[in-house]
Amino acid sequence: MLVGIGLSAIASLLGGLPILRIELRGERARVQDVMGSLVIRLFLVLAGLLSVILVGEVERTPFLVWVGLSYLLLLPIDIRYVLRGSRGAAGG
Repeated sequence: MLVGIGLSAIASLLGGLPILRIELRGERARVQDVMGSLVIRLFLVLAGLLSVILVGEVERTPFLVWVGLSYLLLLPIDIRYVLRGSRGAAGG
């Protein structure tokens, strides 16, 4: 459980990094940062899933369930953060 939730949380935090620099870039780059943020999060979760499953230290089914649940629960928070960051940059 903790490994699955931790994986999603770390991916969520690292996926938000492009939003921090959104004010420094032009309009076209903002779109890339927004999309990049969500893509980074997805690929980090997939890479983490693959790594943990290949190592085999955790039970596969509960791990996948917890990663899926935590990913879905964190997704609206991430999307709100991305939208707020992009709106703030566009308005300023």
